Amino acid sequence: MVSIQQAKQILSSVFTNAPTETVDLLFNHGKINTYPAGIYLCTEGKIEDTFYVLLVGKVDVFRTKEGKKFVLDYQTAGSSFGEIALILDTPRTADVVTTEESTVLEISRADFDQYIKHNSQALLRVVELVMHRILTQQERRLTELVKEA
Repeated sequence: MVSIQQAKQILSSVFTNAPTETVDLLFNHGKINTYPAGIYLCTEGKIEDTFYVLLVGKVDVFRTKEGKKFVLDYQTAGSSFGEIALILDTPRTADVVTTEESTVLEISRADFDQYIKHNSQALLRVVELVMHRILTQQERRLTELVKEA
């Protein structure tokens, strides 16, 4: 179980340098939910309206190509996901499924747009998170390819 204070600290770490008021507004408008393992939070190709901050637990991020499941990444407590579809206004780019009981703070598209998409500092932080995630995924894949060679 995560306390309100812990949840706010995690949200603050996702949006470093965001004003306290913005973090409080996002937290107060968000919904905390706990899901068992095996629950899809995002479904590739679907239009969905939620940004997630993982407070407790772990999720796998994967895509399916030609009937095969490819794990792209995993996220643990303190990470976030779901922003690409909201920023680009596109369907989800991957499936995200809980691999253990997980607690998330769910932020709606409306709140994301109001407090993040229209706040240059907060949006810059989200872009930094996405770029860091891409670089981490590339490094992980390169390491796997080296092991296979």
